[in-house]
Amino acid sequence: MAADAARALADGSGMTLTIPKGALPRRFPRGELLNEMRRNGRVERTYRFDPSKVIAWLVGNGLVRMDRRENALVFTEPVKESHAA
Repeated sequence: MAADAARALADGSGMTLTIPKGALPRRFPRGELLNEMRRNGRVERTYRFDPSKVIAWLVGNGLVRMDRRENALVFTEPVKESHAA
């Protein structure tokens, strides 16, 4: 998702996601509702999001780590600390 958001940010376009109704994660950025459809008895909604807000949400929730290398943004999974005794 971070790579898709970075591409959308570089293109200057919005990021489009289709999500089951009621399944947006807590505090996920608000998006513009583009479409709502029923598929296999389930309602799905398509939203357009600001990619910079999606990246900020991913980083803020510790789901990705963002670094700048040369002229590019690089996203990696954060290192999980081991609690071995």
